[in-house]
Amino acid sequence: MTGYGSGGDGSSPWAAPPGISPGDLATTELPVVAPVPPPVAPVRRRPVGLWLAGAGLTVAVAAGAVVAVKLVDSRDSTPTPAAAQQTGPSAAASQSEFSGEIPTGGDRDTASQAVPAELKPGAKLSPGQALRSPNGKYTLTQQPDGNLVLADDQKRVQWSSQTSANPGATASFDRNGDLVVYGKGGLALWRSATGGQGALLEVRDDGNAVVSRTDRQEAWSSRAERTRLYPGQGLTSGQQRRTADGKFTLTQQPDGNLVVAGADKKVVWSAQTSGHEGGYTLMQPDGNLVVYSADKQPQWSSGTFGSTGAAAVLGDGGNLVVTAGGKTVWSTATDGISRLTAGQRLRAGQSRTAAKGGFTLLMQPDGNLVLRNAAKTVVWKSGTSGHPGASVMLQGDGNLVVYDSAGKALWSTKTTGKAAAYLQVEDAGAAVLYTAAKQSVWSSRTG
Repeated sequence: MTGYGSGGDGSSPWAAPPGISPGDLATTELPVVAPVPPPVAPVRRRPVGLWLAGAGLTVAVAAGAVVAVKLVDSRDSTPTPAAAQQTGPSAAASQSEFSGEIPTGGDRDTASQAVPAELKPGAKLSPGQALRSPNGKYTLTQQPDGNLVLADDQKRVQWSSQTSANPGATASFDRNGDLVVYGKGGLALWRSATGGQGALLEVRDDGNAVVSRTDRQEAWSSRAERTRLYPGQGLTSGQQRRTADGKFTLTQQPDGNLVVAGADKKVVWSAQTSGHEGGYTLMQPDGNLVVYSADKQPQWSSGTFGSTGAAAVLGDGGNLVVTAGGKTVWSTATDGISRLTAGQRLRAGQSRTAAKGGFTLLMQPDGNLVLRNAAKTVVWKSGTSGHPGASVMLQGDGNLVVYDSAGKALWSTKTTGKAAAYLQVEDAGAAVLYTAAKQSVWSSRTG
């Protein structure tokens, strides 16, 4: 059985990619965010009013079609500007096929009547319960294994919440309009992040599950989520998004690293946050895309806080983009490899590398910020060794500053007020601070 978008070759945008070994990744670490609002405490399930009539059961998803891991987003169901919490262990991808029928409630004509197509706030789907499109071709089922799955009448998976390995989980369309999959103890495993917006959950005849606003415009859709992290959504170990053509995958790895890799497993971008097992990623409502360690400490950020309502989208070609209001505010192709942008930070072992790979700006574990060539010969340094745990940040005021572990400034470019927008590591062998208008305000050659 093939998954959605397989094109007949058996592949699926929701298949777990072959394991990406640490050896496939860059050996250095990238930047850490500051400032970042901390996640809030785990949300507990709120009482809901409507229970749907029971329907037949479905079990585990199509082989290779859905990643069976937890996505835990514990933002309180009451809208809040604070980031959502992502916790929970990873689990292996489900390898079993549907061993039962999608809930039908009888033949197809009666099924469309027996299984509703819509859900209003305050209702929920218990294990085995479902919604079905008016034409009877698509069914959204809360499976007994914990996974909320949208499948067609051929049992091909179109979308999944990626929350299997959580038996007994329920899907609740909370009274505030947020669609949430809750596990044991009321812990949120996945959410649409539509709190304050959602007025109706429906399965449409085109195979799209949609949370719509009162004007019937989409606040969330299963189709868009295949490539997107909505504001307030996140990824935990094994969770992923995949490009529409299936050629590139964004994965939160078990080792804590967020990576974009091709079908050949070649990593095209990495947050370089490995070494933090159990780490997770959040697309925060404040516009910042952040990788956290399991103890909720930020390890990397896009530095885009202030871009309220931004979403992260994985585009064709493997370019991960943070976009707000139709404008790209950060992307892996332009900012993720050779640039340190305003608001970003490099901690020990994290780096930026010139486009052709000849030079690397590295924050060493001893506290020294150095520029090295391909032979690892240091061609420039900040002279701040002897301060383990130091980090460097490009501040919003344009100053590049090395801080010790206690937050004391050790060195800076002295460019406060010069509107530096990013630090570029250049193939010519220099690290250069530029304004948004591409005017140089500092260079390692002269600094």
